[in-house]
Amino acid sequence: MPGSSGNRLRVAIYRRRFRALGDYAGLAEGLRLRGHENIDIGNHFTAGPRCSLIADGDGRITIGNNVSLNSGVELNASIRGQIILGDDVLIGPNTMFRTSDHLFEGRDRPIRSQGHESKCIVVEDDVWIGAGAIILGGVAIRRGAIVGAGAVVTTEVASYTVVGGVPARLIKDRPGGQ
Repeated sequence: MPGSSGNRLRVAIYRRRFRALGDYAGLAEGLRLRGHENIDIGNHFTAGPRCSLIADGDGRITIGNNVSLNSGVELNASIRGQIILGDDVLIGPNTMFRTSDHLFEGRDRPIRSQGHESKCIVVEDDVWIGAGAIILGGVAIRRGAIVGAGAVVTTEVASYTVVGGVPARLIKDRPGGQ
């Protein structure tokens, strides 16, 4: 159901499914969920159309206050992974977070049968992640950082820096002061 009536209905339904869902949530049509009982969401959360929140297989997603997911964002913490988003985080459209990867050390059997390795993704407060970025397991994006559109983040992003590219590299420090 579209519009504000649809949002109120979705919030009422999902409030019973999520482990926690704070006040003033905006949940657009087409939200995909798996492992909803492993998802905690703070106040003033918005998720655009076609977002996915996946925390099955003992995965865990924790989202702070004032977090906005644009359309098509996927948070995938399945297979024992964990995603933690701080407060005041903005995530651009079609961005993907993936906490687990396939193991591939043995040549004697197919990659699909070698299992997975899961890691945590931490995004601290006041972070902006641009459209189409990919954030991989084991990454921390520190306070006030900006990740450019289309970046692939494979290592830690320092506080108050701007990164971009594949793999993501430092572009510049954010200006200081107010």
